[in-house]
Amino acid sequence: MKIVVMSDSHGDIMTVRKIISAHKDASIFIHLGDGENDIETVRDENPRLTIYNVAGNCDIDRYSSSTP
Repeated sequence: MKIVVMSDSHGDIMTVRKIISAHKDASIFIHLGDGENDIETVRDENPRLTIYNVAGNCDIDRYSSSTP
């Protein structure tokens, strides 16, 4: 099983796409924060991929949300 871990994309969705494209044989992708909106975009584009993510200290939108 191949797991790809990344973080700190900070709006650079093109690099996230390149990482995913370069690792087509990966079973799981994990994003460790500071770019959650990037991961949501990529997840929407690739619904069959297994992508996990956590909020980073710059993912302010997640902390200010009214939903738990």
